[in-house]
Amino acid sequence: MNQITRLRKDRAAEPVLAESLKDQAYEAIKHRIITCAFKPGQELSESAVAGLLKIGRTPVHQAFDRLNTEGLVDVQPRKGVVVRPINLDEVIEIIEIRLLNETFAVRLAAERASSAEIMAIRDVLAKAGSAVAAGKVETMMLLDREFHRLIARRAQHGACGNSVEASRALVAAVVHFAGRAGSSGQRQRSAPQDFPGDLPPRRRGCRERDARPYRFVSAQRPA
Repeated sequence: MNQITRLRKDRAAEPVLAESLKDQAYEAIKHRIITCAFKPGQELSESAVAGLLKIGRTPVHQAFDRLNTEGLVDVQPRKGVVVRPINLDEVIEIIEIRLLNETFAVRLAAERASSAEIMAIRDVLAKAGSAVAAGKVETMMLLDREFHRLIARRAQHGACGNSVEASRALVAAVVHFAGRAGSSGQRQRSAPQDFPGDLPPRRRGCRERDARPYRFVSAQRPA
């Protein structure tokens, strides 16, 4: 292989590597936000996060930009990047949008998925049930994410699928954060004070409706 050919191959590989690092940083930071390893209101330093992840600052900066677009972090003057505090009213609005998007996505997935794909979704639900029974909150959160990813892909509808995946992160963070607060017996200032037991009627209705896609898929039987 001559030098020119080698250089061309090296240059062709560079974007793939950069994309991989950017995605790795995004997934790692998002996971820490959802599981409250990075807590609501916490300030995040690019250099500190890069050191924690053992990755360069550029992929971390790109990940913060993407998370800012998704509403999981805020970029504030003189503070830098801050994990977005939880706002219950905003969460309820997202749940109401999820009611429309996820119900539609599940309907499409039920029509378009193969028997094997439906079985894969049911398998994730079964594992999630076991995780809940065992009190493994973080495992359940990961399985919840996988459940929504499978639904989004099997729906074979790009815009709907992207919306399903994007809208679940903040709600997932609330569930995890409230669960941690409840298990420790402490009330957190940034956690919703009326979550989950004493919600007003509109909010209780949202919680009930948000569970419907799970029951719908769980009830399906492979053809």
